[in-house]
Amino acid sequence: MNPTDNRVLVFAGSARAHSYNKHLARLAATRVEDAGGQATFVDLRDYPIPLYDGDLEQEQGIPEHARRLKELLATHAGLIVVSPEYNGFITPLLKNTLDWLSRPDGEENGLALFRNRVACVLSASPGGFGGMRSPLAWHGNCSPTSASRRCRISSPYPGPARLSATTAT
Repeated sequence: MNPTDNRVLVFAGSARAHSYNKHLARLAATRVEDAGGQATFVDLRDYPIPLYDGDLEQEQGIPEHARRLKELLATHAGLIVVSPEYNGFITPLLKNTLDWLSRPDGEENGLALFRNRVACVLSASPGGFGGMRSPLAWHGNCSPTSASRRCRISSPYPGPARLSATTAT
């Protein structure tokens, strides 16, 4: 990967067709393009992956769709993940996707795919917390030396939804 690469992979941790978070992911991809970057929006519905199971991995290896997502992420310098808040945490769909993406693959360490990438986590919710708790769950996993910030902005969508973002490099 070229260090000056401006490609960003964008996906939402929701499979719902009319998800606020999927709309926000598409908006984020548009903003990347507006800023001169190249965004690739991925709908996780197009990449069905079985629930992570160590026995399944040992017997069959990494599922085809997980491998395709890993290959796609490997060609992008940045990642934007938009996660709904489910009981104060990320969605099961997103957790499962990350579980498979972070598995070792041959000689490659499972976390190598995420190193040296710029990442941004966004969330949208019509609830009173506005999706704030899901990105905060991620924020706790950021390295203490990484630059990170949290912000809250108004939603471009109808209704009381608020957007929150945590970025980490």
